[in-house]
Amino acid sequence: MFQVASTRGVFVEDFSDWELEEAWKKYSEFYKLDGQLTPALESVCRHPLMLQLLCVSFEGKSIPLGLHRKEIFDRYWKEKILTRGGRALESSVYTLVEKLYEMKMTQLNENQVSQIHRNFFLYRPS
Repeated sequence: MFQVASTRGVFVEDFSDWELEEAWKKYSEFYKLDGQLTPALESVCRHPLMLQLLCVSFEGKSIPLGLHRKEIFDRYWKEKILTRGGRALESSVYTLVEKLYEMKMTQLNENQVSQIHRNFFLYRPS
């Protein structure tokens, strides 16, 4: 028998064809998106998180033809990090990623994040 270590979290499965079709109808209406999902984009957006990122990133706009996964992430980064938080927030996020890499970890607890942010804003070069 197969055993899995106890962890807290949620596993999100891909949409079925029907679920993706229904989700796209609702999301595209809610986020006022123009355009349709191409077969390639359907494959990417089959995962609910990617559909959410796409819709949030292109809210009120047209979905460009030939859009790829990386472009969704790039657009999200620009819309949510740079536009709303500026370069300071972007630098702070990079600092967190750098610490994760240095510590060979994939997650940090709230105290670690607070300490990294506190140090970042206290000691960053002007």
